[in-house]
Amino acid sequence: MKNILLKSSIMVATLVALTGCGASPKPQLIQTNDTQSIQQKYNYVDNLQDTQISKEDIISSIYRNMHDSSSFRDLTKKRFNSDCSDYYGKDMKIINNNIEINYYRGRSCRYEKGFKDENGIVTYFTLTVPIKITGANNNYDLVATFPKNYTYRQATMLGIKKQKPVASPSSLLADTKKMFSKISKPLTFSSYMEVNGDINTKYSDSSIYANFERKLNKYTWNNGYKNENSTIVKKNAFALEYKDKRYPLTVKVYPYKNGSKVTYTIGVNYLLNPNGTSSLNTQDIEAMKTMISKIIND
Repeated sequence: MKNILLKSSIMVATLVALTGCGASPKPQLIQTNDTQSIQQKYNYVDNLQDTQISKEDIISSIYRNMHDSSSFRDLTKKRFNSDCSDYYGKDMKIINNNIEINYYRGRSCRYEKGFKDENGIVTYFTLTVPIKITGANNNYDLVATFPKNYTYRQATMLGIKKQKPVASPSSLLADTKKMFSKISKPLTFSSYMEVNGDINTKYSDSSIYANFERKLNKYTWNNGYKNENSTIVKKNAFALEYKDKRYPLTVKVYPYKNGSKVTYTIGVNYLLNPNGTSSLNTQDIEAMKTMISKIIND
């Protein structure tokens, strides 16, 4: 009789392992014992063009900062059979401007209702950070509150074997707190514009083009830019160095009336800071134009 019961238990355990089915305890709602909150103000001012920073831009940047600070890797999947796969790692989502953080470990099958299926054998830890953003027109206020509770379920296979978590609940809670602290990190956004200009000069096109080659280094493009010179037009990309940064300067020089004409485009990347400042302003753009003019008239 004992042998029959033992064989039956082994058969059940084997069936569970092969199918991935289980009967896990109900998830627990556990207090975090943390009441911290973060308040931020964002005021983005672009004096060069009409750059709009949206609430979605802010929440996406916060998400990236939080995600990158975690000590745990992203969710991975390893196929077990045609119906089931094993999962391990962290999964984050933005839901209605809130950030949901999940840590999963276990086996999930296609006939189940996701990782949190009541009959599944996935151990999970879930915590949702509520974030409220108000305001408009590049001027926003943010309030984020660390959640009072998290949800934890340690799955079992028919009560026989416990499925280990990604890490202990206390370690996972500490990881979420570390991520939460990154909400206070200042958010800067990059913007891009092209500055175009043309200058007529009495000097020959060969002389002007030689000035650019002598004064500036070539700019290396990642997309395989070619200078496309012809018998009439001389064209190339140079590196305009301003305030310890290199900006791509595309130059065309060709004969015009009794001299030559220069047309140019400066590709300008700059940063917008949450305190209303930016890395470049109109004075900087005029200074770049002056540098080009001096090269032409040297």
